[in-house]
Amino acid sequence: MRIDPEKERINFFDVRGCTHCSFTGYMGRTGIFEFFKITEDIQRLILEKKGSHILKEAARRNGMKTLREDGWTKVRQGITTIPEVLRVTQEEEVLD
Repeated sequence: MRIDPEKERINFFDVRGCTHCSFTGYMGRTGIFEFFKITEDIQRLILEKKGSHILKEAARRNGMKTLREDGWTKVRQGITTIPEVLRVTQEEEVLD
């Protein structure tokens, strides 16, 4: 067991390959998503030509989850693995 960024204890599983998955340990696809809802506040920031970091901060205050956070949710649910989340989000560290 390990501790995740939200301090909850979860089980991690390692993938094992077989002939059905071409020895990758994965079969099919599962998406991870980042949805950026354009609110009136966000629209105002866009019109004011604010930087992307300002837009991202505002979106996060409004509940946006990053790709990496959605990936961690799917790791906790046993849908995918940490190495796969790191691979697709291009992050090198397991925990912040």
